[in-house]
Amino acid sequence: MLTSRLRTRCQSAVPVMIAHAPDHSVAFHKPSVDKSGKATLVTSDGTASAAAGVVFEILMSELTKLDNCERGYSRDNSFSVTSLHTGECIQAYTYFAEKLQSDLKPYDWYLALVIAGLYQHDLGEDHASGLREIEFDVDSQTNRATRLAAIKAMDQAGIPNYESLLTQ
Repeated sequence: MLTSRLRTRCQSAVPVMIAHAPDHSVAFHKPSVDKSGKATLVTSDGTASAAAGVVFEILMSELTKLDNCERGYSRDNSFSVTSLHTGECIQAYTYFAEKLQSDLKPYDWYLALVIAGLYQHDLGEDHASGLREIEFDVDSQTNRATRLAAIKAMDQAGIPNYESLLTQ
């Protein structure tokens, strides 16, 4: 959700609305090559929940590039989301993990990246506090390229100390 992160993949990315996905929640069950859990939407287990997020507009010419960045995910071209401001239901593209593994944990920097996106788009403390309850692992590979890129994106968004997002 962090705009600067998405713009490293799709330069045309512009946030157009905040929305929620009814009957879905965020889980870190997508296995990553770095052995951590990455975020995906999952169908809620009968609880009244809705994952909050941001709808971006990108050029269709950049969609293949985004698909290539989202390895291990499948794109859904007609996913229903509801605008948090107008209540309008729209169809958007989103990505779902192709494989799920429930015993995974995100790395600290990755979880902070997701939380940073919530704050950047004023999605509020309610959503962030739920994410802060998720157990995470501290990434011991401080020179990991994906870690450094995520920290740079957060810094560009005005978040110089990502660790603070995990403990507020």
